[in-house]
Amino acid sequence: MLSIIKEIKIADLFSILNLTFGFLSITMREPNFILISALMDGFDGYFARKGYSGKFGKELDTLADITSFGIAPSYFIGIYGIPFLIAGLLRLARFSKVDTDYFIGYPITPSALIVISLIKLNFLNYAILSSFLLAFFMVYDVRYEKIKNNAFLGISAIVIALAIILLPFSYILIAICTAYLLSPCLTLSRHSIN
Repeated sequence: MLSIIKEIKIADLFSILNLTFGFLSITMREPNFILISALMDGFDGYFARKGYSGKFGKELDTLADITSFGIAPSYFIGIYGIPFLIAGLLRLARFSKVDTDYFIGYPITPSALIVISLIKLNFLNYAILSSFLLAFFMVYDVRYEKIKNNAFLGISAIVIALAIILLPFSYILIAICTAYLLSPCLTLSRHSIN
């Protein structure tokens, strides 16, 4: 009885917190909870890479991510969020079945961070337009390198945390996520030079 509880490790607890804050963003209509979910997702990934993930870790992470970074941002843009939600679902389904050392398609977390940051800045029309564009890039067969640089990940986490309390940091967060969105272009140009 309750044997599944024994399978929950540190990384899984952060997945559960990710899910919880994603749900709270909807029930309390507070976009900042999605940013907190992103921080929890980051901690989940960090501890999972260290081997502190349970038997159901990948599944918990995927289910939490579709809630916090698929359903929650889509809720804030209403019916226009349906393509974003479907693309996010497909993106996560592919991620859970394809085991590579890179991502295929733009990840759902930075996609959600762009949309929700635009909403926080009261750019609803841009949030809707970007959600359509990001939906395309989430399912597009383009390769994105997994960021493993702890210094960069730490700086990104600080920017996310600051964006929760200081609105202008939302612009910096959008810039970071957009740079990652465009990063395959830099990789292609580097290969063409060599």
